[in-house]
Amino acid sequence: MNTVKMGIIGCGSIQRRHLAAILKDVPSIQIVAICDTNEEKLNGLGDRYNIKQRYANYKELIAREDVEAVDIAVYPEEVKCELVKEIAKAGKHIFVEKPMAISVKEAEEIAKIVRESKIKFQVAFNRRFFPLYVKAKEIMRDEEFGEFAGLNAYLGWSGKLYLDHFSGEGWQRERWEYEIVDQGIHIIDLVQYFGGKVDKVYVQNQKTDKGMSLSISMHYRNGAVGTLFLTSFARGRYTGRMEIQSTNYNTIILEHARELLWISPGLEKHWTSGITYGSLQSYAAEFKHFADCVLNDKSPSPGLDCGLDSVCLYEAIIKSISTGKIVEIK
Repeated sequence: MNTVKMGIIGCGSIQRRHLAAILKDVPSIQIVAICDTNEEKLNGLGDRYNIKQRYANYKELIAREDVEAVDIAVYPEEVKCELVKEIAKAGKHIFVEKPMAISVKEAEEIAKIVRESKIKFQVAFNRRFFPLYVKAKEIMRDEEFGEFAGLNAYLGWSGKLYLDHFSGEGWQRERWEYEIVDQGIHIIDLVQYFGGKVDKVYVQNQKTDKGMSLSISMHYRNGAVGTLFLTSFARGRYTGRMEIQSTNYNTIILEHARELLWISPGLEKHWTSGITYGSLQSYAAEFKHFADCVLNDKSPSPGLDCGLDSVCLYEAIIKSISTGKIVEIK
């Protein structure tokens, strides 16, 4: 069987999930080396998964001829952006932890280099691979569903988890901004995955030392509207909900990635899934997709365009918070 030989840069908690999913259920990827500047994390991950080739300097990893692709998951985001650009210039295929950048300028620079390098590039929006989200997208493609008319989405997490997380050397933004990057970016991606590109946003917000809440009004290019509520005052690690409306009076309700309800005139269908936000199944699915694209010369999705769209919406949200005005997205 043909395989993609992959190196790992960053040995934190998300990479433990990535590696566990790959080694358990993605035979099309072979992990050949790992890298982290933190020796304890590097050896902890290497010992746990019996990976012998370990590097403290990422340049040594990407210099290896047998490394065809690199999975990048490092903090702060500003450091990750520079790594992505250098690795793309080295001609290695890239699987990058979301988001691809935290400014449109950085994202466009990355996109230019990736296109010039002609590599495969995938952003790790693993929630697109949740079974019920895949099913919801399938329903929306059905003629019976009709055209997208709007949505209402919610994502909550516990800000207690981040009180001491985004601090120290290299961190250039306020904690609440990094919380949106780390958690809110998932649903910032999904509202455009299901509805198309957003072209205007207006944000009302509450920020305290303990956390924040954002109420985001969105206007889509197709004329539809939507609302997105993000909060770090929720109980537990994650909680989420989404309602999607169509012009044919259809409604899709997604509850916490575990339940899907499709309601239309004269029809009501219900699906359930045992998957959770931390389930390895979605990680395995996105890596299988990435490997298939590398091995068979396909375009990954979510790729550059999706990654750019999410950064554009994120930056517009931040700008609306700071100005208190409606922000247009070009």
